[in-house]
Amino acid sequence: MRDMRPSWERVFLFALSIIFAIVLCFSIPQKILALTFFIIPIILAASYYGLAGGLGCAALCSGLAAAVMWMAGEEIGEGFLLPQIILFFLVGGFAGFMQREQDRVHQALHLSSITDELTGLYNYQHFRTRLDEEVRRAKRYGHPLALIMCDIDRFKKFNDTFGHSNGNFILNKIACLIRDAVRESDIPFRYGGDEFAVILPETGGEAAGVARRLEAVIADDFSRQYADEGVRPRMSVGVAFRNADAPLSGSLLISFADQALYKAKRSGSRVESFSLGETAPS
Repeated sequence: MRDMRPSWERVFLFALSIIFAIVLCFSIPQKILALTFFIIPIILAASYYGLAGGLGCAALCSGLAAAVMWMAGEEIGEGFLLPQIILFFLVGGFAGFMQREQDRVHQALHLSSITDELTGLYNYQHFRTRLDEEVRRAKRYGHPLALIMCDIDRFKKFNDTFGHSNGNFILNKIACLIRDAVRESDIPFRYGGDEFAVILPETGGEAAGVARRLEAVIADDFSRQYADEGVRPRMSVGVAFRNADAPLSGSLLISFADQALYKAKRSGSRVESFSLGETAPS
């Protein structure tokens, strides 16, 4: 995991290690031992900035080591300087490579922790995190914000008729359709079970149009695949949106979107939307 200390602290520690190594070069008679302390800033740079940081700092420390030796009256051509420089680059390259691999593994673990295993969409835990972030951003800058909640109608009947493996196929198919139908700036999630959610940053009433397009795409795809309308999956969609300056919280968006979703189910309209400026839907 990459060091998360503030950048000023990184710079301070790196500069301190450089100064420490230079001072030791002047104060320790054994120059081979003194030059070895330049490995400390090389390792720090590799841990902060990866392979490029490690190799770049190795080049910097090689130049500093040569300059310090020259200022101390030592012969630059003495045999121990070249092996030390080689050691600097080996340490910088190896430490940087290991840090890059550690970052890659950490990124993969983080992605798996926020991703739904079945559909590949973000999971519910990440939904709450992102919703809170978008709510704070919308309130800070006075931007609109919208939330779409989707639910598969008759999903239990479909599972009972075709089996859970086909039910999983449906969940995957819907996830792909949602991912393709929403805009690049929108963030889709598997909310749980057969429910999905989409956060639409900087979006107000136009979110209803996105929801209608999404429902139409899914209905068209399933009507071509499943002729029996009695077991054909359908989507009901609820939309909650906040125009600028209206009250806003994550719980309000979820509550309004949920109630819009259940109204769409009861009425058969397939898509319903509510503004956070309106009276709470019944």
